[in-house]
Amino acid sequence: MIYDVRVGSSISNNGGSVIKVAKITVHDHYININNEITKYDIALLLLSSPLEMGPAVKAIQLADSVPNDGAAVLVSGWGKTETATIAKYLKSVYVNIVNREECVRMDGVLIKATICAASPWKGACDKDSGGPLTYNGTLVGIAVLAPKICGNPILPNVYTDVVELRRWIEEEAKKLSST
Repeated sequence: MIYDVRVGSSISNNGGSVIKVAKITVHDHYININNEITKYDIALLLLSSPLEMGPAVKAIQLADSVPNDGAAVLVSGWGKTETATIAKYLKSVYVNIVNREECVRMDGVLIKATICAASPWKGACDKDSGGPLTYNGTLVGIAVLAPKICGNPILPNVYTDVVELRRWIEEEAKKLSST
């Protein structure tokens, strides 16, 4: 499969630059069961050419720790909205970190490398998978199989925990950059 990445635009299919993906590294423990349960849902992409950094293209720092329960975090993406199956413009919303034990009680399938965040009727939605969860300008999570019922007040969104997988990210990034 051939993939492209669009950078430097907040419009889903226009503007910025499009760069081909040269190589993909998926986590060794990644599993996807019927598009309903995923574990270690993370991959790194090696682009075919370097990004031109500027006002619209910036690197994001990986977080050193997961925010405290209740902390407001920002999720963004081009996924489903109330009025469209895919958003034309990048959308974002603040949600709150959910206590891990409470999330396990509600979801039941969490592993250590996941975190939860929710706010009633707000959150990641269908087609937002892979999108960032940020806190104070740092990346803390990556949206995992966002639900078709968006912002479900009963079930929080699950995110891959970037803090827990930081060592894997850094090691694999070094391997990718040396190829």
